[in-house]
Amino acid sequence: MTLLSDPGPLDRRVPANPTTASAAAGWSLFGLAVAALAVASLEPDPDVTWDEARLAALAGPGLTRGRTERGF
Repeated sequence: MTLLSDPGPLDRRVPANPTTASAAAGWSLFGLAVAALAVASLEPDPDVTWDEARLAALAGPGLTRGRTERGF
């Protein structure tokens, strides 16, 4: 493993929405690359109905469908 001669790109934030969330957020370039790989590798289950009731059940108390501040 090698180190970058300029660590600036690791700290740089760009507005992006790779997860199709309700709004764009500031992503590091490294985080954006990891999210892009995850989104490209995953697909929704066609047998699951994604409606408001299911989203509310998955979110649980204290979380909303927008950007969360719970460690993410």
